[in-house]
Amino acid sequence: MGREDSLTTVPLFSELSRRELKRCGAVAKVVSFDAGDVVAEEGEEGLAFYVVLGGQAQVKRRGKKVATLIPGDFFGEVSLLDGGPRTATVVAETPLKLLSILRWDFRELLEKDPSLVPKILKELARRLRQIERPVTA
Repeated sequence: MGREDSLTTVPLFSELSRRELKRCGAVAKVVSFDAGDVVAEEGEEGLAFYVVLGGQAQVKRRGKKVATLIPGDFFGEVSLLDGGPRTATVVAETPLKLLSILRWDFRELLEKDPSLVPKILKELARRLRQIERPVTA
C-alpha cells in the first residue's frame, strides 16, 4: 500500500484525484514512536498532520482520555492549514507507525500545484456547513 492509499481515508483529501493524492503522498514520511511517547501536545503549535499506519494511540483533552486512534485514523489535518494550537494530546499506547506531512512541505506543495487548493477548500466548506447546519427537532 502506497502513502497515497493511506490518505484516501482523510476527508480533507476526498476531492483529490489519484495523481494528486500521489503528489501529497510524495511529501509524506513514515515516522515511528515508542509506547508512551507524546506525538502531539495540547496547546502546542501544530506542525504536522498524521495518519495512523500501525499501533494504537490515546487522545486526551485536559488530561482526560477522549478517544483511541487505530490504523486508518488521522489527526492534525487543520494544522496543515493554520499551524494553530493542538486541541488535544496524542500519546502512543503501543509502538506507533504514522504517515506524517509537515505543514511547510504541504504549503510548498500547494504553491507548486495551486489546482489542489480549490479541492481542499471545497471539503473545508462542506465541513463548515455541517457544523453550522441548524439542528432540527
